[in-house]
Amino acid sequence: MTVVARKIGPRVFLSAITIAWGIIMIGFGLVHTWQPYIGLRAALGFLEAGFFPTCIFLISTWYTRHETAKRIAIFYLLGSALSGLGGIIAYGVCIDPARTAPH
Repeated sequence: MTVVARKIGPRVFLSAITIAWGIIMIGFGLVHTWQPYIGLRAALGFLEAGFFPTCIFLISTWYTRHETAKRIAIFYLLGSALSGLGGIIAYGVCIDPARTAPH
């Protein structure tokens, strides 16, 4: 995927991925059986696979050689931390206050 990003430019590539994500997410709301869901999920995974390497490519072009390692480490750290935080937020959103409130 990084080869494609280098050929057409990261700006165009990341924009296209983001628009395609939106279209696929709309498609998730329109499916009623599992077969199209599997296809949409595979397409979403394919697009997600191109996002991370392109971000690393961008970081390596923005910073000098000595700054790049630190910036990539911060990028990995934030990605992991926010992934863990996403589960906690999802749990908080899904709690039914009426069922968990003391009587």
